[in-house]
Amino acid sequence: TIAQDATSHKHRSYTVHNIAIVERPGAAPRKYFGGATTSFDHTAQTTVKGWVSLLNRSNDLHNNSPLGSHARISVPESLKLIRGMTSDHASGEKLTHVELQALRCDLGIEELGENWLKSLPETEWLVIMCEQLPLFIDEIGGSAYWQMLPANQQAAHYSDFYRRIARQYGAERFEQLPDDQKRVYDLFLWTGCAMHKDLNAVKGGCSGLADFWPTVDTPGPRKQPNKANAAALTSEHTDVALKASDDSYGGAVKLIQNCGLTFKNKNPKAGQQESFKLFFEDVLDVAFSFPDASNIRFQCYCSGSRVIIIHLSIFISFMEQIRDEKSKGPGWTNLELNIFLSLQDLPTQTELVVLALYAEAICHPYIAPGTNALNLGWLYIRIQVHCQLIIDEPDRLIGPYAADLASRGTLDGNRWEHPELLDVVCTRFLHLPELRGALIAYFKRVKETFLRFAAEYEVGGSIDTLSDAERSTIFIPSTNDWCEGECGAIHNSLRTGNVSLNLHNARAMFARNGTSQYMEELSDDVLKYVQQQYRLEDASGDNKKQRRAEVVHKKELAIKGAQKTADRLTKAVEAQAAIDETEPRLEETDAEVREKPGTVTALKTQLRWFKWSLKKRNSKHAVPPFTKLKKTELVEALIAARDAHRVAAAAVEVSDQSEGVANVAQEMDFTEMEVEEEAELE
Repeated sequence: TIAQDATSHKHRSYTVHNIAIVERPGAAPRKYFGGATTSFDHTAQTTVKGWVSLLNRSNDLHNNSPLGSHARISVPESLKLIRGMTSDHASGEKLTHVELQALRCDLGIEELGENWLKSLPETEWLVIMCEQLPLFIDEIGGSAYWQMLPANQQAAHYSDFYRRIARQYGAERFEQLPDDQKRVYDLFLWTGCAMHKDLNAVKGGCSGLADFWPTVDTPGPRKQPNKANAAALTSEHTDVALKASDDSYGGAVKLIQNCGLTFKNKNPKAGQQESFKLFFEDVLDVAFSFPDASNIRFQCYCSGSRVIIIHLSIFISFMEQIRDEKSKGPGWTNLELNIFLSLQDLPTQTELVVLALYAEAICHPYIAPGTNALNLGWLYIRIQVHCQLIIDEPDRLIGPYAADLASRGTLDGNRWEHPELLDVVCTRFLHLPELRGALIAYFKRVKETFLRFAAEYEVGGSIDTLSDAERSTIFIPSTNDWCEGECGAIHNSLRTGNVSLNLHNARAMFARNGTSQYMEELSDDVLKYVQQQYRLEDASGDNKKQRRAEVVHKKELAIKGAQKTADRLTKAVEAQAAIDETEPRLEETDAEVREKPGTVTALKTQLRWFKWSLKKRNSKHAVPPFTKLKKTELVEALIAARDAHRVAAAAVEVSDQSEGVANVAQEMDFTEMEVEEEAELE
């Protein structure tokens, strides 16, 4: 099976490839680093080309070596050996699986046809050629055109012809295969990384909390505006203050983000990192560090919620020390003030408790490293059942005796990962007014999220229908952390100096793939071949060619982007010109519009004019998308838009009159003041 992940370094894209091999049924899998490659983008098409290029390179090295004289390997054979892949849940990664599966099947069928054609007697092969080749030549231009083509172009066309008939007869042979042999070509599994499932479950739960607060009487978590929005909230202009409020948000996740920036900033010159450690070491008498929320590490929000809930009073004291120790006098920055006030905000504390309890109930007992993802279908059923148990009985986590009943609260029925958290929650935080409702809302959304992200385990699906024999020969890692680790290794390697990607790959493969032991088993002629290939590759300038190809690709993208912008502006100018020439049907009654609606094109032109006019007058009426509406629907949309235009125009007229009256009144006030001043002077 294969795994992949992508990253970027200094605005350059990289893709890492890993392979897991089960050498015999029931054996422990061996993991191999397949190398990292640069890529133009992260699309599925580019990723599939990367895998094919990787297999081509590996096969060519093997086939041209002394080892290839005994057994040659083709790309279709390599793809047939690959039985599945794992990745995150991005749509592009899922599309990569679909396209790899289609390519694997197509090339396998093509190879099946080639093998059948090679097995034919010469007379039968000549019959097929006489039947098929003239038809192919007619398709590309006829016999006269064929005779005029150079030999290299004829060879290229002949290769296409041969592949076509190989696919044709391969498809016929495929249909004749028994079902168990067809499954070899069709079976290509995909599982999503379990770590990303949990990450998305946390995100889904937080969206459930956001939807929960408007349904209760208690105000939601205090908003934590940035510096600009904090100033705008005090503006006398209602629109400005309202927009600043809409752009600001609060809650546990926002608080953890702010705490990460303050207590463990990834920038060593910012934040309170060492001061934080010293303060907590003095109070707790142990070394203490805040979770790495500034770098967005896995489970950092849940871990951050836990440490804040357990040591809430110490966090508040530390913030007070930050305020009082400043040389220019007591005070906070906007970030520090947000943290201090949110630490004491009851709805924010409620969300912190919910996140921390979720980690204890689900995250920590969730999964063991090294597990085969194909055997985890039962786990996601169990998670949904456990979420429902907590929804029906929240006291499993927030009851007065929850700290002593871990078997009822945790997913696996074992002890709490951090029993001190349950002690603190049960003694200090059960008074939170909306804790029960928030916990239920969170676990409801978590259940829905896990159901959506575990769709590959559905009953009757490809994983569910695997036989025991197939499961024993296929291993897909439950998480994609080995690819995540390789992405981090690329960053570290590229930061250390002028290290080429080839050198990084060579070092990583030697360290991870057991290369040293493998080299000891190779003969002298194979080692000599490897050394020759290294020198050829080192002198080939492939890295420079790849960099040049990336520059050309970016230039092509820039040209296409500029052309799209120019086309869009041209269309906008043409559309505005058409609007300016339009005579709106303002005076017609509803009956007249319905009786003589005009053509569909004319109706759409009228709707475009009213849409522009309503937007110009800041009307809240929304003209519906009308490109696919029927004629009767266009007529009704036009009538509604015209009525809205009349209302908006009347409102603007009243506003203008009011402004005129105000100006007249202001002038009268000035005149009266002048008369009074003259009277006083007299």
